[in-house]
Amino acid sequence: MLYFLQKILPRLWKANGMMKRLLIVGIVTGLFTACAFPQDQTLKAVRVDKAPAVDGDPSDGAWAKAPKLDLTFPKVSLKAVYTDDSICLLAKWPDSTFSIVRGGSWNWDGTKWITTQAAAPKDGPRMFEDGIAFMWNMTIPGFEGLGCMNKCHVDVQPGKGKTVSIFLDAGVADMWHMKAARSLPATRASQSGEVKIGKDGQPTAGAFLLVGYCDDEWMGEWSDANVPAGGRYGDKGERMYIGNRNKEKTAPLYMEKEPTDYLDAMTLHQSEIDAGEAVEVSGLTAEKVGAIWAKYNTLGARVPECILRKPEGSRADISQAAVWKDGVWTTEFRRDLDTGHPNEDVIFKDLTRPYLFGVAIMDNCGGDDHITSGVIALVFDQAQ
Repeated sequence: MLYFLQKILPRLWKANGMMKRLLIVGIVTGLFTACAFPQDQTLKAVRVDKAPAVDGDPSDGAWAKAPKLDLTFPKVSLKAVYTDDSICLLAKWPDSTFSIVRGGSWNWDGTKWITTQAAAPKDGPRMFEDGIAFMWNMTIPGFEGLGCMNKCHVDVQPGKGKTVSIFLDAGVADMWHMKAARSLPATRASQSGEVKIGKDGQPTAGAFLLVGYCDDEWMGEWSDANVPAGGRYGDKGERMYIGNRNKEKTAPLYMEKEPTDYLDAMTLHQSEIDAGEAVEVSGLTAEKVGAIWAKYNTLGARVPECILRKPEGSRADISQAAVWKDGVWTTEFRRDLDTGHPNEDVIFKDLTRPYLFGVAIMDNCGGDDHITSGVIALVFDQAQ
């Protein structure tokens, strides 16, 4: 608390309106949660002989052995199990919409391409994606007191485009970042049940299975060269998505010729391009674009802003699968206890000590509007 009052509060007070809003959020989520809703903030990882399959299905017997940690703010339940060489997490939380329509996805207006965000009402919400993130402390001073607030990555622009650091003074954290549109469905995606889609392109009913990866990132000191991410960096290696846009950023590179359903249309894989299931937009006439777009429009979909692919290197350390079904996210993660990348990843080597982390929920929002938890301790149960 003293660290917050002496170091953080004075700098926030000098910041612009967005950061003053963040101050309010931080006080509510951090101080109010800690004081008004005291709760057990310990997540116990239970040892199992075999890791559960990462398939989005929590019925695996391994999960039945693990105690559940229910957080009040954000409202999410967590479980953890581990084996000789891996750790697995299970997370579940309510979310009324399945959000993978990012603002950079594409709409055809009959004569030209326009992004979803540009086509949205000026006073409407920004279009991002759903997500959950785990920030694991590695070398951050004061993390045990403020948790994620010590390493907030929101950038501040006080004038004339100048970008300055707010919290990113020292220390490193490991970030496990689920991106529902950009990383989670990198391997495969499918839908089932009666799907209902709102006018904004977000389903409100149905079941959607996404299998792929959790984006493995790390938090360090601020860099103007890394704006808008600022102090958030990807681990070494190739990430699981690239932009689906031309050099001029005026149109998508590819669109599927025959999307079969909403989720197929909203997820474009490099493997589909290689198999000839997608067509290069620049070679199409306006009439042909309109004919293919009519199929997307019928499905309630947009042309996605990203092309999904298999990641490489340390960026591919975390396997993930998730199901959104009728207003609830259920997701599983698996990572090696020791990835061999100690500069980027938290290494679970000493299983007798606690590992501190925080969790945040993104409900179709970006970094400035996510809901963060207090400090949570992961402990490894030593019972055999």
